[in-house]
Amino acid sequence: MINTNAYHVTLCVQRQQEELRRLEEEREAEEKRRRQIESKQLYETNLRLKMKKKAREEQEQLAFDMKVLETLLQETANEAAEMAQRKVRLI
Repeated sequence: MINTNAYHVTLCVQRQQEELRRLEEEREAEEKRRRQIESKQLYETNLRLKMKKKAREEQEQLAFDMKVLETLLQETANEAAEMAQRKVRLI
């Protein structure tokens, strides 16, 4: 009888240990999923910020280039007008 009771107690303890291991593994897996989601969100946020920064820098460069082109166009127009006036004076 004592051996049977000891066997049942041992079996019960083993089942509890297995359940504890299973619960611990489940908790670890959930923690791993949570960290993965957190990492993914951080990566996506950083990527979005980098893309916005790059778009802003490209927009600023485009605005600068347009200003340079407008200045060159105006200078070219002024030079053409001056040349036309000189031709008129020479005639």
